[in-house]
Amino acid sequence: MKSYLNPPKKVDIIPPPVITDPNFDDFVVFDIETTGLSRTEEIIEIGAIRVRGGKGTEKFSSLVRPKKSVPYLIQEITGITNIMLSNAPKIDEVLPSFLDFIGEDILLGHNIVSFDSKFICREAAEIGINLKNPLFDTLTYAKRLKKRTAMPESLSLTSLCSAFGIKNDSAHRAYDDALANAKVFYLLRAIEKKIEAE
Repeated sequence: MKSYLNPPKKVDIIPPPVITDPNFDDFVVFDIETTGLSRTEEIIEIGAIRVRGGKGTEKFSSLVRPKKSVPYLIQEITGITNIMLSNAPKIDEVLPSFLDFIGEDILLGHNIVSFDSKFICREAAEIGINLKNPLFDTLTYAKRLKKRTAMPESLSLTSLCSAFGIKNDSAHRAYDDALANAKVFYLLRAIEKKIEAE
């Protein structure tokens, strides 16, 4: 693990590059849960899977103790309670481990460009790091495919899982959503290849 002792001062956030070509099989898919939808909210869970050659090889999962209490609505949605977070590590403890886990991999996520990566970039900037990993957004991918073939009206991860028959009994938990999203990615790619073959 890299040393983040005595880190440099906060840096200005430079957004990571976004890629649109889905033809890759080595990546990290990740998801976060937060105290709310505003960019000023806090991360309460990070979950990720390293994928090599289309297969999951390693997982990352950690609750994160926020500075403020988690609103009741968020507890209801995620199942993550304030009691569960009371002894969890803080973001400045979890983030370095997560950054080591992702390395220089492509990062895949659902709505990752507009949401998840914003939180990670903000926290990374606090310890003097700019996230440079290329981002691939499965929400953007699904929107692109919807213009070419029949897709669910809603393109949320939950809706896509339902449409594709992907079982996710722990929706809105970071690791489980990341795992489900990896499956969604490959199904979306299969749909695109079928369209192109027609």
